[in-house]
Amino acid sequence: MDETKEKILSAALDLFSEKGFTAVSTRSIAEAAQVNEVTLFRSFGTKRELYIELFHRFSMKPENIKFPSFSVDQFHDDIKELLLEIAHLFLCNIKIIRMSIKDMKKFPEIGEVLQKQPKVLITMLGKYFHSAKKEYELAEEPDSLAEIMIVSLMGSVVHLQHYQDDQKTLDFVSRYIKVLLKSISRKKAQ
Repeated sequence: MDETKEKILSAALDLFSEKGFTAVSTRSIAEAAQVNEVTLFRSFGTKRELYIELFHRFSMKPENIKFPSFSVDQFHDDIKELLLEIAHLFLCNIKIIRMSIKDMKKFPEIGEVLQKQPKVLITMLGKYFHSAKKEYELAEEPDSLAEIMIVSLMGSVVHLQHYQDDQKTLDFVSRYIKVLLKSISRKKAQ
């Protein structure tokens, strides 16, 4: 992709994530990208096409998260590492997440993808918890516990990013995980 398109995509991501689709004009995107509005239309056709390309280009990839095989001795460390990696995924994609949440109803095709992405993580974490259930007493059923963890983690990251930097958000997530791990499980008596 050429430099001009990259500038337009970057400017559009910033503006859409901050204001939403309806509140952003093609003129404001062109100005922020320091290009002519005609160049924007030549490159992407319409504002809607630009938005959809932006979403697909920068959309998070939950399948890149590597889930370890369950290990009794590594359970808490594995969960902590996994949740920090997932929080980092959310942080790296915070603008696209915000953009998508604001405009999900205007773009049903994006809403479907946005809802699918956390579900992939929930399914993967649920499978991990099903393996753990043999050795640990979990506070919830594995699938429910996975959903609670992923949804609350994503919500925390999205919320905290409104008023603090990435490091403070990750510090909060680390404390959150520590508290969560204390409450979700204990080894079954032998």
